[in-house]
Amino acid sequence: YLFNLKLLLLKKIMIKYRNKNWKIFVTRNMSLFHDSTQLIGYHRYSGNFNVPIFNELSIVTNNGKITHIFEDMDSNKKYKENLVKICHSRTKIIKLKKNYKKYADILLKNLSPIEKDFSLNNFKKFIRAYEKFLPTLSITATLGRIMHEELVNELVNSYPAKSKQEIECIINIITYPDEHTPLFNSQISLLKIGKIIQRKKIKNFNKNEEIKRLVIIHLAKYSHIPINFNDNSWGLDDIYDQLKESLYINCKNEIKKLILSHKFRVKESIKELKKINNKKIFQIAFSLKIGISLNEFRKNLISRSNLSCAPLFKEIAKTFNLDSWREILKLTSDEIEDLYYRKNKKILNILKKRKITGIEYFNGGILMLSDKVIKKFLSKIPSSDNKTVKKIMELTGVIANKGKVRGMVKVILGSQDFHKFKNGDVIITAMTSVDFVPIMRRASAFVTNEGGITSHASIVSRELNKPCIIGTKIATQVLKDGDLVEVDANKGIVKILKRAGGGAMTPYIPLIPVIRRDRQGTYWKKNGKDKNQFKKI
Repeated sequence: YLFNLKLLLLKKIMIKYRNKNWKIFVTRNMSLFHDSTQLIGYHRYSGNFNVPIFNELSIVTNNGKITHIFEDMDSNKKYKENLVKICHSRTKIIKLKKNYKKYADILLKNLSPIEKDFSLNNFKKFIRAYEKFLPTLSITATLGRIMHEELVNELVNSYPAKSKQEIECIINIITYPDEHTPLFNSQISLLKIGKIIQRKKIKNFNKNEEIKRLVIIHLAKYSHIPINFNDNSWGLDDIYDQLKESLYINCKNEIKKLILSHKFRVKESIKELKKINNKKIFQIAFSLKIGISLNEFRKNLISRSNLSCAPLFKEIAKTFNLDSWREILKLTSDEIEDLYYRKNKKILNILKKRKITGIEYFNGGILMLSDKVIKKFLSKIPSSDNKTVKKIMELTGVIANKGKVRGMVKVILGSQDFHKFKNGDVIITAMTSVDFVPIMRRASAFVTNEGGITSHASIVSRELNKPCIIGTKIATQVLKDGDLVEVDANKGIVKILKRAGGGAMTPYIPLIPVIRRDRQGTYWKKNGKDKNQFKKI
């Protein structure tokens, strides 16, 4: 039933435009500035990464904050076929990694100049370097999806008796990356500060000069992490709040636990691959590991880039008396150049019309879509009012990280929804991004509409070791704030136990954890049938 429903939904969101078949590819918290720069990068510089052009068009909604990306299904078949060839070759996937680093270095060299000097020359150099790096966006996003499918097929052929859930668990093991992500490193850095606070028994740590110095160093390295495309960087208060949360556990033990957990999972991956003993599976897993690391590397650099251009955008907003520097994100790079460097104030009139914008790459540049075309594409985005969808009481998806919890749903579509999140809630979203990290640390589980094995939610769930199910397609449509759900990431199933404001739809039996950890980092194991009896372990 669910499979047929997903096919029905897919047909409903397909659209014919310019004699091509389009469908929704991904929804991101991305502005027009970034999306238009990305489109140019795809069409002009994809060859630098030995891939064809990824053909897409975009509808930017929510007053310039949310982007719905549609892919040209026919043209992008070649793109995907090319990526598959790259991933089946150890030499080619390593070359792809080198190209990521090559164009990352070019972009990094152009960040410092634009931070210090807002000259037209520096702006143009930054934009060109940014365009050259942005083809990486579609590469790792697509790589994760298509190679995951390839890996499933190969494992099914090798283990025909294993269930879908068992196959997903094997994939979870053999694709665990060897390299630490920026998020992992930022966690360790913060916990090291927490360890000093606990060892020295510092009470008012936010007023301690030594801790302040360490926090400033930490901030210099990691303040850009939550920016993604549109959001704010971390400040001193944010880091102090994160430190406060960290002090509820034993920081020294947590550092040891995270490092040992990573080492264990890397060894487990090697052991499982040796056990499988299949060269093709080994190569696909190797390519996915690289893809996972490159995806986080790419996100980290994009966040870093957006931190660098923020001072310029703030200066432009100040010069033209705009309410917020984020208004500049509603413009293309050419329009920014026209407004700030050529003082064309007519551009300011465009901002008022940019609540919903559609763009495509056409005849060598960015073309704005008509209101009629935009309306046509928006009609193909699934609506949460779909009566059939609302009847669903169970969702299935891909297992990103094992585990089983019960918790309250909070639908988080972006940073504007973070305020409603409470510790232990289950995050339901289209796709997580780096700005989600602070609440992901405190969530009991994550469930997403989209994403593959290289997605942010998949990577973070492994590092935090929290249950995660990705690729449900319709979680944000089916689930509502306050719903009580059971996330069984051992089977890839999300069950609705009780609707918000309604009666229980399925019998609700409280899920008593087998092991608990108190704020001091001591572990307690369930002792007998009494839910309140635990013994120290």
